[in-house]
Amino acid sequence: PLELKVKFYSAKKSEAYFIFGGQYTWDMASNAKKKPRHNSYALRFATDNFYINTGVGVSLKKRFFRFSIELMNKYSLFDNLVHDGTIYTESIESIKTDIIQLTFSFD
Repeated sequence: PLELKVKFYSAKKSEAYFIFGGQYTWDMASNAKKKPRHNSYALRFATDNFYINTGVGVSLKKRFFRFSIELMNKYSLFDNLVHDGTIYTESIESIKTDIIQLTFSFD
């Protein structure tokens, strides 16, 4: 991911910041290239996607380490579903990913 952190509060041993960025993903286990079998009920999903990342974080600095907490939300920009003309995919308009991520870091 390519992210930009913008501090909006800074004190002697702590800081708070916003996170903005983007991320490209490539799913190596995707079944998008496989041909659908007759009487197959499996949905096929795309191999690549692009996400917009937004979030907030807090960093607490001590003498020998730094502890950080980040709460991020990742929004998918593209449709993950491969529309192959079956009744199972044509009844679905789109499938997009929305990820909420909580991260704890010790440096």
